[in-house]
Amino acid sequence: MRHEGGNLIYALSNGKLVSVEDVPAGLKCDCFCPACGEQLVAKKGQKMTHHFAHKAGTNCAFGYQTSLHLLAKDILANARRMVIPELYLRPDKPWLRDHLISPAREILIDEVDVEQNHGSIIPDTQRSPRLAALRSCIKRLYWSGVHFIGIIPMGVGKNSSGSRSSFS
Repeated sequence: MRHEGGNLIYALSNGKLVSVEDVPAGLKCDCFCPACGEQLVAKKGQKMTHHFAHKAGTNCAFGYQTSLHLLAKDILANARRMVIPELYLRPDKPWLRDHLISPAREILIDEVDVEQNHGSIIPDTQRSPRLAALRSCIKRLYWSGVHFIGIIPMGVGKNSSGSRSSFS
């Protein structure tokens, strides 16, 4: 089944995220939807891209998004280094030049905590449509001494008219 955004190509098997390419076809994959928990079928035919579909034919709206979310967390949890892009201050006056605030650099990561509770905040599960709430969470993490990297997905998702949009 096609999910909003794309085919479901990652699923859960024995509590671990797996690719459709790494499991047997059909129900032998023993996979489940990361969003709704329903059993999945690994579709590995010759005509379409390999993907998972809900056994019951359920229209699960969040399987694709949740699988990508889990994949991103897995990649970040296992990464030992990350490249931080350069950061510029871009004035809103066209006659002023951009100012380099921080050059691109590689950082080493010695420890990653995925979804650890920090008081009333559990990073990676907080998403607020209100910028003020997001800023409040960031300030609380900063002042509590928690080191974190914020990743804002851009161009992911669709607005109510069905066209692609970015998060604000």
